[in-house]
Amino acid sequence: MCMVNIKELAERIKNNDFDFIEKKPLEVLENGDTVLKRCEVCGEIIEYKHQGYDMSRDCTCMRNYRKQARLKRFKDLSIIDRNAGSNIFSNAQIDKSNADERNIYQELYKYAEDFSIEKHGYIFAGGVGTGKTFLANCVSNMLNERGFSVLSFSLGAYFNRIRKNIDEEESFISAIKDVDLLFIDDLGSEYINRENGKMWAEEKIFRLFDERYRAGKPIIITTNLKVGELKEHLKINGDDKIYDRLKEMCKYIEFNWKSKRKLKI
Repeated sequence: MCMVNIKELAERIKNNDFDFIEKKPLEVLENGDTVLKRCEVCGEIIEYKHQGYDMSRDCTCMRNYRKQARLKRFKDLSIIDRNAGSNIFSNAQIDKSNADERNIYQELYKYAEDFSIEKHGYIFAGGVGTGKTFLANCVSNMLNERGFSVLSFSLGAYFNRIRKNIDEEESFISAIKDVDLLFIDDLGSEYINRENGKMWAEEKIFRLFDERYRAGKPIIITTNLKVGELKEHLKINGDDKIYDRLKEMCKYIEFNWKSKRKLKI
């Protein structure tokens, strides 16, 4: 900066003369856009000039903030928020003699460690108490810690919510398409009324999974149902299109060991 005395500085400011301020050259991109401002946290461009027009856009920080803010409205349904402190990989009680269980935990830890929204999802199938929800929570909580967004709920809770307020469905669907990981717990425990041609629940299930399928993002599902039972449960007018989509989206893993839950005496 040029050296000027106080009186001269005041006079120049009064006359809108700022030539004495050293101006840094603006960053120009390959497409000719001029960078006006970058986010101080992630470094992404948030303000720029394009063909003479001042433009702005959200950076990763702001997109994540907006996404997390939208998820807060579903916090009361969240599976992972109830267990965020305890359902973590370091608390896993794995049977050292069970190579299958050990390999599954290693695979899912690596999955969470190297997560991206282009990854496949999982279906965890097995009996009650085998640790399906615990492992899904471990993955979800690890992703939350890493800044990814996770939406979790059971279909029964989802049905109850949108039955009470049909407008909530659109908010749910928007979040389902947008969130980094979707976790549906205990698929198959929800009641589907197929009497007298009623299709409400089937249509809602199809839309939920279809929207996620079209978004091309991963989903983790836990279920007590075996393959044939799950396939039958998800049929729409005898069609397997929901199950076929899930089979394309997810890797099926069977938790084929006994319950870990201790009996209360």
